[in-house]
Amino acid sequence: MPCQHPLPRLQDHVVADSICTADAAGARAARYPAYRAGLDWLRDFITQPHDGLNRPGAVCPFVGPALQRGLVTFAIGRAEGCEARDAFAAMAPLREVFAAMGPTEAPARALRSLVVFFPDLPAERAGGFIDGGHRLLKPHFIEAGQMIGEFHPASTVPGSTNPGFHPMRAPVPAFVIREMSFHDTRFIALPDEDPARRAQYLARYLDYLGPALPARHRAQAEALLAAARAELAAI
Repeated sequence: MPCQHPLPRLQDHVVADSICTADAAGARAARYPAYRAGLDWLRDFITQPHDGLNRPGAVCPFVGPALQRGLVTFAIGRAEGCEARDAFAAMAPLREVFAAMGPTEAPARALRSLVVFFPDLPAERAGGFIDGGHRLLKPHFIEAGQMIGEFHPASTVPGSTNPGFHPMRAPVPAFVIREMSFHDTRFIALPDEDPARRAQYLARYLDYLGPALPARHRAQAEALLAAARAELAAI
């Protein structure tokens, strides 16, 4: 079953016949068992409330609407090895691919996402590949106004509202690419991030979202950027 929106060049960087929208993924689960696990994860965890969040609503409130509109794409990734550099080599080309994926008009553009699973990673190497790869990939994607999320079974990434909650745990190692959004200061202005990198991210956030950024979010980002630059000046 073909995907419902254009995927230029994606087939050159992932397993070509694995590409489909999430609503078509169930039909491919016999060939790609990761898709069944991935669908269950999205529907039973990511789109549901959780006591560990310390806030109302779903773990990610945007995934449910994206699934309903057929805007979540699945693919199986290809990697030459299990190191962080292999994750970068596998995922970095998808920045331009994702930028060209439809739909390109708001508001649907803000909901689209690409989930790339790596089901063949040995369990003991998944953390190094996904978390290490994410450290390399994050600045690459933010530069293009995109966010990349890192998911694997043993993730220890803390939740933004509860450090004891681990929202990035998933049954199959995966990266998720999506458009940068207003709420992303919580992910790009992490206090343990290098202040130079923090300032770089926040400046790109302000530039990329531009006049569409609500005043409250702009003021928050500008204050965080000023703090990061002050921290840099004090070093």
